[in-house]
Amino acid sequence: MNNDQIFSGVRTLIQALCMFALGRGWIKPDDVPGLVAIGVASATVGYGLYARRNTALVASAAAVPAVLSIVTDHVTAAAVPSDKVQPAAA
Repeated sequence: MNNDQIFSGVRTLIQALCMFALGRGWIKPDDVPGLVAIGVASATVGYGLYARRNTALVASAAAVPAVLSIVTDHVTAAAVPSDKVQPAAA
């Protein structure tokens, strides 16, 4: 599954939740576009923070064929399943 599919699914889920709340009378029709925008923006920020964590960045770099070796801290090295990632010497 790629990012476009994930964000499309998140957007559709947020829209469905807004339509449910609208049908229940919990929100007004004018509130729906703003709530969808807030939900999609929040999901984008959340995913960005998740994808940019240390282990994800190191794993992404290790997947590049031109990268031969990565030296990092012991915790990150243990979390990334790649022979290219080595812990720094103590």
